[in-house]
Amino acid sequence: MLPFILTIGDETKQKALEELYNTHSIRMYNSAYKILENKHDAEDALQDTFIKIYKNIDKFMSLSGDDLILLIIIYTRNTARDIRRRKITEKKHTSEGYYDDDGESVFADISDPDANVEEIVINKERIAETRSFIDSLPTAQRDVIIMKYRLGMREKEIAKALGISETAVSSRVLRAKDSLRKMMKI
Repeated sequence: MLPFILTIGDETKQKALEELYNTHSIRMYNSAYKILENKHDAEDALQDTFIKIYKNIDKFMSLSGDDLILLIIIYTRNTARDIRRRKITEKKHTSEGYYDDDGESVFADISDPDANVEEIVINKERIAETRSFIDSLPTAQRDVIIMKYRLGMREKEIAKALGISETAVSSRVLRAKDSLRKMMKI
């Protein structure tokens, strides 16, 4: 049973929604948690994702296997990112300070009296630069890197979600890492 109330008049659709929840909710929660790093926000993302699925249940019922898993991952990831952006925007409007492109305070770690401000700023810049390099990768490489390192998926799960072999996933990861090394000149 869904822990929150979503009732569809059609019994077949209701069962499909509940089956999606029972089968995929743990993976969805974990994906959201990796993005949001907060239990309550991840729970909100899970609930919001199921509301979106509820509104598009026919689309989900027409899919199966890898296509279904991929769509669920995309919905969950996008919902978690929306929540993160909303929280960042709220934080910007409620406090003063300097923020990077992701809305994180550039001086977040300065409360530590031993912190080196210059080092903190440089690290934040490196993170932003790395994200832009990842964003510039070809789609196939970018997707496997994000699924592996940001969503914490194993290569077997990625292969299943994308409908490719584990060897192809490994190859894409290696090519992406090689491309990133070249871009970052390391």
